[in-house]
Amino acid sequence: MGIKWAKYTYRIVCRCEGMDERIFTREQLVNGYVCAVDLNDSNRPWPIGIHKNGKLWSLTDLISGLKVQDFAKRPTAYDIEVCMPMILNYWRWHSERLTYTPEQKAYKALCPFTPQLILVQPVAFCSSWYSYPEFACMRLCRGWAVDNEKEV
Repeated sequence: MGIKWAKYTYRIVCRCEGMDERIFTREQLVNGYVCAVDLNDSNRPWPIGIHKNGKLWSLTDLISGLKVQDFAKRPTAYDIEVCMPMILNYWRWHSERLTYTPEQKAYKALCPFTPQLILVQPVAFCSSWYSYPEFACMRLCRGWAVDNEKEV
């Protein structure tokens, strides 16, 4: 069975270099496809997104907005299974920090129990799972709301 991707606009976090050669991050909205990943661990399914970045497909963790990995073809269920440990390792490290960013609040709402990789299974995306204020940092919008040619 294939992955059921839904068209959404969502936030990503990009690394940029300024004119003074300093590295900084900025947010950008992109048109892409989203699905949820059920880890079968009693938590809400994890939201991920993919979007075209040139000729590559970028897989993004929608909670942090960070790119996980690029693919030549649209990611498969196996690719997602390989990427989920990277996402969870990132959050295991960041959830222990004392600052409470909007992304950390979303993570805590998403995972009241420590996430476990019991069985990684892509499922259809349900926007009501992420309609709470804690998930506003994802900036989800059903359909494609951004002109990809323009910066946001």
